[in-house]
Amino acid sequence: MVARRFLQLRRAESVGTDRLRLKTIRGLEQLFDVANDYARGRVKWQTEDGKAVAVTLKQRQMWARIAG
Repeated sequence: MVARRFLQLRRAESVGTDRLRLKTIRGLEQLFDVANDYARGRVKWQTEDGKAVAVTLKQRQMWARIAG
């Protein structure tokens, strides 16, 4: 009985870990896509305090570092 319960817990743990890993990978992929768009200049404007502000060269460089 104990061995069976232990196997059930291991299976549940691996499923939880796999889900967490996939969720983390998806989040990193989304962050990379956003950073890549900013770095390549596809995004020209961003909103700061409700106002549209142009993305500067320095900001593009910082986004390139994030994408890297």
